[in-house]
Amino acid sequence: MSNSGKAPGSSARTSADGRRLGPPTSASCGRLGPIDGILAADFTLTLGDEFQALLLYPSDTMDVLAETEHELKGIPLRYGVGLGCLSTDLKSKTIGMDGPCFHRAREAITKGRRLGRWAIVSGFGDDDNLLNAVLGLIGAIRSQWTDIQSETVYLARSLDTHKDVARELGRHTSTISKALKSASFEAVDAGERAAELILSRHGRTTPPHAEHGRA
Repeated sequence: MSNSGKAPGSSARTSADGRRLGPPTSASCGRLGPIDGILAADFTLTLGDEFQALLLYPSDTMDVLAETEHELKGIPLRYGVGLGCLSTDLKSKTIGMDGPCFHRAREAITKGRRLGRWAIVSGFGDDDNLLNAVLGLIGAIRSQWTDIQSETVYLARSLDTHKDVARELGRHTSTISKALKSASFEAVDAGERAAELILSRHGRTTPPHAEHGRA
């Protein structure tokens, strides 16, 4: 399964604290991978400010999006996720690889650009509409987050309690609870879990030319 990302809009951006931020680079993409057991092919910068990777399991999509947003924080990103076969040999980088998974990711990100959406999938059959509805809601909530809310939610996804998040950020637990509530964390978490459940129905990366394989 191919996951493509793009920084929409202008090539230079400013973060909340006034720092100038450019589009993704080869160096910044290098910070995203490899992710052992998740990526079949590492994140690679492709066209200008676009990058892509190949995932082993579709169910890891939400985790990969979360890691990408964290590592490239401050840069607005848009994602296209495509499910399909590989028609070329599997490589460590996506450059030189081809197949329906990449074509569908390209279709998805093109559609996402037209609709102004954070993330869109293609190739999941009847689940496309359901997944895109869930991702649309998550994206609408995420678009309202401040930098500190984004960081708090990122930590809350992996740590056990609000107290653990507070300790990591050096803040009071009550402050963390308020930040997560204002970020609608419970709704986003429920949406991500629902998306993961739907995505888990759709296999894993298979060798190229597999008649019925999905990548």
